[in-house]
Amino acid sequence: MAREASLWQRLKNAADGLEAIGYRLHIERIENSVGAGFPDTDGAIEGAQFKIEMKSCKRPKRSTTLIRPKSRESQSIWHKKRTDAGSRHHWVLIQVGEAHKAKLYLIPGHSYDKITATEADLAALSLIKPNVTPADVLLRAREGW
Repeated sequence: MAREASLWQRLKNAADGLEAIGYRLHIERIENSVGAGFPDTDGAIEGAQFKIEMKSCKRPKRSTTLIRPKSRESQSIWHKKRTDAGSRHHWVLIQVGEAHKAKLYLIPGHSYDKITATEADLAALSLIKPNVTPADVLLRAREGW
């Protein structure tokens, strides 16, 4: 999906910018040959490893309409297993809208099955404010939930 590619590019540019100011950081996009449900992005920042599943959706016309990111059962299972293993560093990053009107929601992996929601509900689940930069997302992802 083109918008997900755009979201990846935003994350990659943010990572490059953080590296340029001295952060130790490495991220890469994973094309799902690793295993069923494995997230799109693998990264490490300042010693903290994280995984991010990226989703990009159009903003519905009505605020009461559910946003339905494309989801697979294997992704839900992966996040459940990772949570059960004690990990707190796996996320779902949902971009709602496009260009300058896009909002970002960083949802803890243990809430993967709650991502079909209204935008207000996504905001309540998110550990970041929707108007943050992709660099803020990467810095927050290192902290766990």
